[in-house]
Amino acid sequence: RSLGEENNFIYIKEEGNESFFFHPLFRQFLMEKATLTMTEEEISTIHLKAADHYLAASQPIKVVPYLLKSGCYKRLSELFQSYGIQLLDDKKQITNLFKSISYKACDQYGWIALFSSMMSPGHSPSSLISLLTIANKNFVKSADQTGELLSLSQQIFLHSFMSGNHKE
Repeated sequence: RSLGEENNFIYIKEEGNESFFFHPLFRQFLMEKATLTMTEEEISTIHLKAADHYLAASQPIKVVPYLLKSGCYKRLSELFQSYGIQLLDDKKQITNLFKSISYKACDQYGWIALFSSMMSPGHSPSSLISLLTIANKNFVKSADQTGELLSLSQQIFLHSFMSGNHKE
């Protein structure tokens, strides 16, 4: 507690909480210093530790940016599989995070492709179908029946909506 009260560079995040954050300028300085003095692997390890911290604190939405920064798409896919609905509760934040997910990650991990199809703004119907097809292929390959069912139901919905059959 006294750390936040006596330091100009560290602030208490919430009253009664033992969470702190760095002043933005000090944070920027530390990040620049880290990129000059640490390897990518060391920085990735730090991001994974932050992800583990937030996961242990039952804050999965805060895990996503750290997994993205670490490039650990396998764990990101597992997070979507385990906490999907909970992650969708904060639609604005998760939508912004999906803007930084690469197509390569979608191509390799079904849950990332599935959630990208649902959360990434600006996709055309054909690109949504493409993402869902990729998701489905990954689910079939990994024998993930839940993922396969979800991706197929989304495809059926989109095809029905695009063809106008939903009006019948």
